[in-house]
Amino acid sequence: RFYRLDRTNVFQLRGNVIHEITAEGPHKLRDVPDDDFKKEFDELWEKESEVHYQRLQKDWFPASVPHFTQWPEYALAKARTRKKVKNIIQKIRNSEGERRGPAVEEWLEDPQHNLKGKPDRIETWTDGTVAVVDIKTGPHQEGIKPEQRRQLIFYAHLWRVNENQIPEKIVIENAKGDRFYEDIQESDIDDVVTEVLELRESFNKVAEGNYESLATPSKESCQYCAYRTQCNLFWKTYREDWDGWRVSIIGQIKEIDDVVVLDVVSPSDMINTEVRFKKPDDFLFDISDQIVVIDAEKTTQTEIVKIKWDSLINDTPVVTSN
Repeated sequence: RFYRLDRTNVFQLRGNVIHEITAEGPHKLRDVPDDDFKKEFDELWEKESEVHYQRLQKDWFPASVPHFTQWPEYALAKARTRKKVKNIIQKIRNSEGERRGPAVEEWLEDPQHNLKGKPDRIETWTDGTVAVVDIKTGPHQEGIKPEQRRQLIFYAHLWRVNENQIPEKIVIENAKGDRFYEDIQESDIDDVVTEVLELRESFNKVAEGNYESLATPSKESCQYCAYRTQCNLFWKTYREDWDGWRVSIIGQIKEIDDVVVLDVVSPSDMINTEVRFKKPDDFLFDISDQIVVIDAEKTTQTEIVKIKWDSLINDTPVVTSN
């Protein structure tokens, strides 16, 4: 029912490129001479970026999407990943002759409980410590958040099942290469497995009935959720200041010319106000129609918003001349 709503975005795809290159780059570039490393890395990076750019085009057709070289912090992400891959290659070389090098993005499974996952890295350090490492590509990662801790310990369980080893540390590595560590015990792993199984059972029970009872709307939870347009609880809770420089609106069309004028129905703190935006090239609605506008860009004039390439009208990408 909601599959069509699940579109990618440039931040997600940039992160995917970083993950793919970080996973595959050390193996593909391991034997490349230093003098050729930058050239070979750049070719690998651009090839992977092109694959994800084509996915963006497909997901957002007919909108005109930005080329991957225009994605936010593209050059910085590329440079940081190049440095990271080179460091990983050096670690692999240093680990040769040890009992095991790092395991990179290997699928792990617990068949007894029907659980599986793919951690970014499982490292075995020189002192024998097994560490579960998650690589974060966002610019503001500091420390290990509670939900990240749960995820990493879940991976520790899968490694325990598959390798009969108990990881002793969990690690978050941010985009700059900084690492944050936490010691874990086997009891921590057991607690997380119990929690995951209970959550799955609760979800399965509810998902057969009223799925919205699972929702906990908030700025943090909903900001990047592709399904929020279909969630009544989101619209009941949503406020104009949740989205920062973007805004989402339910409104009834009052006027249509070169500019569309809406009477706002939601968010609640904008009711009884008007919002205007330049009519998209493929706008097919009429006066009195109620429409949903998602992720319009705010301007210095509160009553005017801009429809961008990644804005949606009734869950559909639009053609704009902005």
